[in-house]
Amino acid sequence: MDYSADTEDDTISTYLYDLYNRQPTTDYILEQLKESHLFRAFKISSSSKRGLKCRWLTEVDVDSELDPDVVDWYDFQSGYIQSLYDCRGTNKKNSIERSHDQIDILINKLCKELQNEYPPHIKDSPQQKLRDQWSSDIAVLAMEYVRIFNCSILRGVPDLPTRVRGILERSWQPSDKTHEETMYYVAGAVLKMISGLGERAKDKYINALLDIESNATTSKEGAQSASLPSGKVERNEVHNLTYVNRLFYDFVNRIESVFETLLCEKEMALYGHCIVKDITRVLCKEELGFNALLSNTHDEDVIAEVLRRIIWSYGRLRGKDFVRKCNAKMGTKHHETTRSTLGTTAAIAAKNAKDGKDGSESVEETNPRWKYLMKQKKADLVTMCKGRNIHYSGTKKILTRRIIEYDEKQQLQSQQQQQHNNSSDSTTLNTTTTIIDDEESEYLQGIIDSMEEEQNELVNEFDAHYDHSN
Repeated sequence: MDYSADTEDDTISTYLYDLYNRQPTTDYILEQLKESHLFRAFKISSSSKRGLKCRWLTEVDVDSELDPDVVDWYDFQSGYIQSLYDCRGTNKKNSIERSHDQIDILINKLCKELQNEYPPHIKDSPQQKLRDQWSSDIAVLAMEYVRIFNCSILRGVPDLPTRVRGILERSWQPSDKTHEETMYYVAGAVLKMISGLGERAKDKYINALLDIESNATTSKEGAQSASLPSGKVERNEVHNLTYVNRLFYDFVNRIESVFETLLCEKEMALYGHCIVKDITRVLCKEELGFNALLSNTHDEDVIAEVLRRIIWSYGRLRGKDFVRKCNAKMGTKHHETTRSTLGTTAAIAAKNAKDGKDGSESVEETNPRWKYLMKQKKADLVTMCKGRNIHYSGTKKILTRRIIEYDEKQQLQSQQQQQHNNSSDSTTLNTTTTIIDDEESEYLQGIIDSMEEEQNELVNEFDAHYDHSN
């Protein structure tokens, strides 16, 4: 007698039972969503207080988005578990394919069904914008719902505050001499930002900012005698950079240790796309050695806000760096400058060279949209071709290739036009090699430039924070 079928059925049943056994309750996830930055942002932008309302939905409408009597989040969670079960991989060959099928079910079926569950007054309203905003909110909340579910169902995954504390408890140092010099350079840029804030902030903040600056600054000779990695700053003294002491250098390194560890695709999948803001919030509550930079007595609220602004600014720039590197890795160029665009191209070429590729791969092998488009119905591909005013006869494969080639051509023309506009005020770079050599130093200088450009915004928000609270 063949028991293999029974054994397989038992395995499947165990898998499904395990999913249901480990699942968090829907009420738990909804409570987490109510505390999330996303939901609070929806509430604030829908608030009529202080003239902040900038959306059609009201605060009551936003509250109803997480009301299971209005939106069936229980059914959504059950459907999501079923999709995980139905699209489980049975071997390495089909795991990726089935995971894509599961994502399609989540986005094209479960989320769409959820988005169509309107309250009566929105469903019957003549204002299409109301339904559009509602659907948009639900789609975003559904993705965050899934992220919380996934984190909860994975055993042993700590929450973000616990993870940050674990990182800070470990000893962390830059990886090599170049990394050390880079971090020292960045620390000087951070201190320069603090100095800019101190020059224009209100009286209640100036003393704290000046106190930090006086306790964080040293001279070139002082940095050398303390064996600080000031080489990059010394080589770029034309930019009027700042020499920081050991105390401030270690403070910035502690912040960087957390961002370097957590700012990656894997961690973002676990902790969500608001990870930079969440890291900032958690770091402000941890011991970073910040009080050692203050020799005078200051109001606790002022100290807390100064620290938050420093970490917030650092995190914002660190997030930009992460996005830029992701773009280079994936080949996404969006609206970057000439230097960044060419730097991205160089990164892609280097990656292809490392992988032994000569650039001769077919569209099917290189374009991430190929598989998605090939899954569409031919009628949909024909409609897409008509919308682009290109030929719409032929097989699905021909139509897919035609769409991809057209879109790439349009993107290239847009980038070339942007490069032409950006290069009108700059010196033409002769070779890609020159760009690669200069990329790091130019980008690091860009950190300082970005901080200087953001100073007005920082000061305004810095002051407004207490204007509203007082």
